[in-house]
Amino acid sequence: MKKLLNLSLAASLLFALTGCGNEDPKVTYISDAGNGGADGGSLHGPTLEPVMLNYLNEIKGSKTVVGVHNDEKVLENNPSYWSKKAAELTGSWPALWGMDFGFGEAGVGLRASLVSQAEAAWQQGALVNVMMHVCPPTTNEDCGWEGGVLTDLTEAQWTSLLTEGGDLNNAWKVRLDSYAKIFESMNQRGVRVLFRPFHEMNQTLFWWSLAGKPEYTVKLYQLTHDYLVDDKALTNLTFTWNLQDFSTLEADLDAYDPGAGYWDILSLDNYNTDGKGFSQEKYDLLLNKAGDKPIALGEVATLPTPEILKQQPKWTFVMSWAELTFIDNSDSSIKALYSADNVVTLEDKAGWPGFSGDDRLVLDIPGGITPPDDSTPAEPLIIFEDTANGWTAGQSDKVTHEIIEGDADHGKVIQHTYTAGETVSEFIFDSPQDLSDYANGTIEFDLKIVNQPAGIEYWAFKIDCGWPCGTGDVDLSTNANGVTPTVGEWQHYKFYISDLLKLNADNALEIDYITSPIVIVPQPWSDAQIGVVIQLDNIKYTAGVVEAPSVADKAIFENELPDEWMVGQSGKVTQELVDGDAEHGKVLQHTYIGGETVSELIFNEAQDLSAYKDGSIQFDLKIVNQPSGITGWSFKIDCGWPCGTGDVALESNVAGTTPKVGEWQRYKFRIADLLTLNGDNSLMIDYVTAPFVLVPQPWSSEQVGVVVQLDNIVYSAD
Repeated sequence: MKKLLNLSLAASLLFALTGCGNEDPKVTYISDAGNGGADGGSLHGPTLEPVMLNYLNEIKGSKTVVGVHNDEKVLENNPSYWSKKAAELTGSWPALWGMDFGFGEAGVGLRASLVSQAEAAWQQGALVNVMMHVCPPTTNEDCGWEGGVLTDLTEAQWTSLLTEGGDLNNAWKVRLDSYAKIFESMNQRGVRVLFRPFHEMNQTLFWWSLAGKPEYTVKLYQLTHDYLVDDKALTNLTFTWNLQDFSTLEADLDAYDPGAGYWDILSLDNYNTDGKGFSQEKYDLLLNKAGDKPIALGEVATLPTPEILKQQPKWTFVMSWAELTFIDNSDSSIKALYSADNVVTLEDKAGWPGFSGDDRLVLDIPGGITPPDDSTPAEPLIIFEDTANGWTAGQSDKVTHEIIEGDADHGKVIQHTYTAGETVSEFIFDSPQDLSDYANGTIEFDLKIVNQPAGIEYWAFKIDCGWPCGTGDVDLSTNANGVTPTVGEWQHYKFYISDLLKLNADNALEIDYITSPIVIVPQPWSDAQIGVVIQLDNIKYTAGVVEAPSVADKAIFENELPDEWMVGQSGKVTQELVDGDAEHGKVLQHTYIGGETVSELIFNEAQDLSAYKDGSIQFDLKIVNQPSGITGWSFKIDCGWPCGTGDVALESNVAGTTPKVGEWQRYKFRIADLLTLNGDNSLMIDYVTAPFVLVPQPWSSEQVGVVVQLDNIVYSAD
C-alpha cells in the first residue's frame, strides 16, 4: 500500500508559516531572475519558472496525475474535504488539489482561506488548480446560481463588457482586481496556479458563453488574460483553456480558441455529454488541437480506468468533481485507479523545488486520519467464537442467552430465545471501541434460525454507535454472499464495512466509536418476536482492503420472457415475441389496442435493485408505428405508483438520442440521475415494482395503433 501523506489546509496555516520563526518558503528561479528573489520582495516578471507546466510536459505520454475538486460548500469546516475522502478510501492523497473562487456571500467569504490552503497543498508537492464560477459584471459577487451564474447578457451588455472603458468593462476589471490580490499573495509564497477561467467555454448555460456568439467568449477570455498578465503583472498563472465534450467539440475547438498565446494547457470536461465516454475520437481531437502542449481532463464524474489511460497516455491530469467522485464511481474502481502504475498520486512525485525532503511541509488534518503504513493488517476481531469476551448481552429481560453445543462444524454457539417482543439480539461492548482498522474490511457471522414464529416477515442486522447512531436496520438478504435467511440451517453472512458506513444519513455509523458490534433484529418490531430462537457463531471483523465482488448485469428482457415478471395493461396492449433482425433475434413487440396506457413490465414481487444504484439502465427500442397524435416518448421506473422516477423524456438519455420511427436505437440512463427525480415520490431503488415502463405521449386515445419493439433491457452496476 502506498504511504499516505498528512496534509493540513487549515485556515490557521498562514499564521503558522509567517510567524513563530518559520523561514519564508524558498522558490527556484532560472538563472537570469532579476526582479525577485527567494528572500522575499516582489516576484513579478516572467522569470519565475513554470514548474507545473514543466512537470506536466515531463510526464506527458507516460503518467497521469489524479486530482479532486474541493467544493466550496464544505470548505469552511472541512478543508480539502473531498481530497481527504479520496485519501481515506485509497490510502493515497490526490496529487492535484482543486478549488473554486466561489460566488454568493458564502463562497466569497471563504476566499481568505484559499491562500493558506493552496500553499499547504503546494508545499506538499501537489499541483494547484483554481477555477471560477463567477457572477456577471451586471451583479455583485453575492449573486445566486439561477439568475446569476446561469443567466444571459444582452448584446448591449456584451458590447459594454468588451469595449475598453465601457461600464461593464470597468466593473469586470474591478472584479479581476480582487482575484489578482489573491493570486499575488500566492505568488509571494512561490505558489504557481493552474488557472482555468470560464470553464466549459462552449457550455452556453453560463453567462460567459452566449449561444451562437463564441467570439464574445473568446474576447472575454483574452481581455481577462491580458489584464491579469499585462496590467497586474502576475507571473504565476498557467492558463488552462477548457471545453466540455459536446457533440460539437470538433467545431468548438476552433470557434472558442482564444489563440495559442493565451493558453498553456488544453483540457476537456468529459461528462459523457456526447454519449461516447472516453472515446479515442475526443482524445485525438484534443491532441491535434494542442500540438506540443499538454492536454488534460479538467473535470469528470466517471473516472477513466488505468486501461483507458494506457490507451490514451497523453492525458497529463484528471480531476474528478467533488462528490461525483464517490457517486459515479465504485470504491473498487477508485482504488484501482489510485494504485495504478501509470497514475501519479501525491507520494509518487517529489516536492516542488525548495520544498523537498526535510523542508517539505507535513501537518495533520484537524480531526484527520492516521497514515497507513506497510505493517501487517490488524488481526481479525472475534466477537464470538466458542466464548464471549469484552461484551455483554443486551435486552436480558426479554431474551435469554446461553452458550450451548452446536454441531460438529460449530462447537460452542450462543443461543438466544425471545421471551418478549419489541427487542433484539444485541452484543454490547463493555466500553465503546474504535474499529477504524476494519473500515475497509468485513463483518461476518454464522446464523441458524432455529424457530421463526409466523409473524416474523424478514430479518435484519445492524451495528450501533449509540442509537440512533449506526447503520440502521440492514436487510440480511442484502449480504455479499446473496444468502436468503432460511429456517433450520446454518448460513454464513458477510457484509462490507465500507458499504455499511454509507447508510443512515445524518446518523451514519461512526466506526471509531462502536457500542454494539452486531445486533440481530427479527422483523417486525412487535410481540410477533415471542418464540424466536436463533444460534450465532464465528462473529468476526476482518481488516484490510477488501474488494466487493462484481455485480452481474440484470436482464429484464433478452430474447425470452423471464418468469420473474408479468406484463401490465394486458387489456390495452398485446404482447408477443417476434423475430427482429439479425442483430436482435427474438424481440418483445407491444401493440396498443387501447389508449391511456403504457408498455409496462412488472415484477411478480418488488425487488431490491440497490446493487445498480451507481450504474445504468439500458435498452434497445424500435418504434414500428407512431400514430400522428403521438408527440413524444418517455419511460419510467416505478416502486408502486406514484412512487418512481415519474415520466422521463427519452431524449434526455446519456447520448442525447432522439426517438425515430423505423430504426433500432440504444438508450442509456444513469440510475443516480433517476433517483433525484419526482420529489417526495422519488424512486426507492430497494423496492422496484416495475423495472421498465415505456410511455407514448400524450396519455390519451391517440396511443391506439402504437407498435413498438423492445430488446436488451438491462440493468448494469457500472
